[in-house]
Amino acid sequence: MSPQDKYQWTDTQQKAFDQMKAVMAHTVELAFPTYGDPFHIYTDASGYQLGAVITQYGRPLAFWSKKCNESQRKHPANGLELLSILLLLREYRTMRLGQELHIHTDHLNLTYGPFNNIQMMRWRLEIEEFGPTSRVKPTLSWTLCRVCLVYWAPTWGRVKLLPKWAQLKWTMRCYSL
Repeated sequence: MSPQDKYQWTDTQQKAFDQMKAVMAHTVELAFPTYGDPFHIYTDASGYQLGAVITQYGRPLAFWSKKCNESQRKHPANGLELLSILLLLREYRTMRLGQELHIHTDHLNLTYGPFNNIQMMRWRLEIEEFGPTSRVKPTLSWTLCRVCLVYWAPTWGRVKLLPKWAQLKWTMRCYSL
């Protein structure tokens, strides 16, 4: 569309706008944690944003996201994934200590051997304090926590694999302030 063309706001656009407002106004119902039962943490990171979801029995307990600062953006992809796990566990420390944890991420390399970076080794040791039973379980590259980063459009076909609470009909971005 060129600057000379005038945009036409029709009933179709108004209907789509109203539907999008309704979806955005709908809140996700968070479940109350059942202590003694395992918690599942899904994390993901991009170069600019970290995100995670804590679930139990497929129901969300908490959503978390954080914008990366300049120094965090310099970390490699596996460092950002590890950082998202660590910051989430720090944020919900009192809820997670002593509980069975299963951490799901799309970075399989976090399960192998020592890191070359001392800072990442310290992060890993701090994560071990929480005693995750499945430290890192590889999943698809579009884990649930991307709900914190980007809501997927249903036309991509992959949304059907997400639980009902994550099946949103519109693409929208959530930014942490």
